[in-house]
Amino acid sequence: MKKIILIEDRKERQKEFLSESTLMELKNIEELFLPEEADCTRILSSINAKEMESLESYSLIIVHASRLDTNGFKALEEYCGKGKKYLILFSGGFSQTIYQEANFKLLRANSKDFYSDKLLQFLRKFIEQETVHLTELVYGDSWKLSFLLHYRHNKGILKNSPNGRRELELEEFGHSFNFDQINDIDKDINERILGL
Repeated sequence: MKKIILIEDRKERQKEFLSESTLMELKNIEELFLPEEADCTRILSSINAKEMESLESYSLIIVHASRLDTNGFKALEEYCGKGKKYLILFSGGFSQTIYQEANFKLLRANSKDFYSDKLLQFLRKFIEQETVHLTELVYGDSWKLSFLLHYRHNKGILKNSPNGRRELELEEFGHSFNFDQINDIDKDINERILGL
């Protein structure tokens, strides 16, 4: 089983988005560590000081990103890359969901998308090693549809105007999704949409 830490320095935000029963269920997940606000502040200060010892025993690190400075972001990303840890950053300041996969798997999401009705299921599946992709947190079972639409969009841009960055993005997609098994992307997308 995998262990998770959720570093949320404003517990009131959880109450804004989650019901009381969901909060109780979160607190009862044994493999999920929810530090108190003061401890979160201390951990975030440590991350900003490039000290990562408090994160060593966790496979998935979830952080409220607004409290990280530039050094903290960089240090946390380097740490996750070296340790092959999963990282989810959330903030009310993020306007879109961004998934990256290079040295490690990273998801950036808006707080509203993070604290959704999919959170509990995602955490449980991750702990039991049943999660296929970090974007399941935001898109649930429709994550593959989102992935395919993004892939098709980038492939179309690459076809019309070659760009090294887009090639890298397409390569990153291949790590998570076996596109060789899909003969007709448009057909696959249409079938998934009809299945909703």
